[in-house]
Amino acid sequence: MLSCRRADAYVPGLLGAWLAGATVELLPNVAAGTLDRVDADPELSYVLHDDPARQARSSKAIYVPAILVAAGTAPSTFVGAAAGAAPSALATTIPVPALAVRMTTSGTTERPRYVVKTAAQLLGELDVLVNLFPRARCVMSTVPLSHLFGLLFGALLPLRFDARIVSHEALLPADVASVIEREGVDLLISTPAHLRAMAEAPMPRDLRVISSGARMPGELHTGLATAHGWHVTDILGSTETGGIATRTHPMHAWTPLPGVTVSAPDNQLVVESPWGGAPRVEIGDRIELRADGTFHYLGRDQELIKIAGKRAATHELEATIRAVPGVTDVAVLVHAMLGKEPRIAAAICVAEGAPSGATRSVPRCAGSSMRCSCPSSSRSCRGSRAPSAASSTARRCARCSASPRPRRRRRP
Repeated sequence: MLSCRRADAYVPGLLGAWLAGATVELLPNVAAGTLDRVDADPELSYVLHDDPARQARSSKAIYVPAILVAAGTAPSTFVGAAAGAAPSALATTIPVPALAVRMTTSGTTERPRYVVKTAAQLLGELDVLVNLFPRARCVMSTVPLSHLFGLLFGALLPLRFDARIVSHEALLPADVASVIEREGVDLLISTPAHLRAMAEAPMPRDLRVISSGARMPGELHTGLATAHGWHVTDILGSTETGGIATRTHPMHAWTPLPGVTVSAPDNQLVVESPWGGAPRVEIGDRIELRADGTFHYLGRDQELIKIAGKRAATHELEATIRAVPGVTDVAVLVHAMLGKEPRIAAAICVAEGAPSGATRSVPRCAGSSMRCSCPSSSRSCRGSRAPSAASSTARRCARCSASPRPRRRRRP
């Protein structure tokens, strides 16, 4: 099992485990419960990590930085081509066992489940990506490497590029900007949640960006290009299928990756991919397929709602509310109740110093009864953290990761 926050421990741990012939399970953390599960599972040999506070917690825990120091290869700001290893060996001879990694889905709409990726699937997708994107010299990722997107674009693709991988712990836009400038980053791997905070901050110009993990709002894509001159490529994909399609402009249609076939029976997205978990994967997304094989993304099934008998999409409502002066971010959520009409709620973040009645002009959804428990005027909301995973019944604030709280109803 592998749970390293920093790339200078993650990449050596990953390649070392593969070199030993082990299947690697990617973990988001080494919390006490996780280590208890490791200790109780006889099939799990070790957990490789870079959290010194957890080393004494489990007999199976291995602190990767200590191993690197003992081997005479102390962790560095860079890994990959700049770490002293032969770039050609890292780029073309990654020793991947037949069953390469196991990970869990995000569980945003149901209980998380395991997904296994084989060597053929990972390397097959890498072969396509390395020919699809211009070669980079230095790559920085704000995406956790425990996710498939982070693994592919933040670790394996840079290795295939012979690129340097920046190891960092930057979260706030100012810190990210400092790392980009100091290390000469020319490719940033990120998510819309992180990029929204960067769009409003001073950042280096003319950077290439690859984004995935959530919907990229059109105004954010355009804002990054206008404010910073960034060239953003949006990736549509999932843990089960890997990459599906790309686009470089919010008004353009999505283009399937080479080798990927997309169909749309009843406008439902169906993916056939050589690196997918099954020959044919049905995804809970709606698309409008065009004659040339490209498509327009219409949203997830659960994003479609009815207000006063009229159909609407939650992302369109979010865009409308976000345009209200004083509103910095919003998350619209739907409470589905058996036998009753779904109730719609909105968690809204208001800018510091905004008039107290700023949200009064927000279009009110039927059944709206929740508001963000952490407006952006509070100290704990910095607007730069990624949104926490949502579920079918609750969604966290897209800026501060705080749970919405229901309004107290007055008793009659």
